[in-house]
Amino acid sequence: MEFQALTARIDREIDPASRLPLVHQAEAIMEQDPPLLPGARERIYEFCYNYIRGLNPAAYVGIFDVVCLDTVWLDKA
Repeated sequence: MEFQALTARIDREIDPASRLPLVHQAEAIMEQDPPLLPGARERIYEFCYNYIRGLNPAAYVGIFDVVCLDTVWLDKA
């Protein structure tokens, strides 16, 4: 609650000299009680045929990545 009240005061304060102590107070609160940021890990197993060329999972695997695999081709007649 105190942090939200400080941020509202920071948003309304236009004098930089008055605003800076408020920012420092908000930073102190964040250091004492930081927000919880959930993290996630993923494990992707790719099984490919030996005739698929140009596929490099290290270049595109990540959380919420959107990729275009326009450099992958099938090397099979």
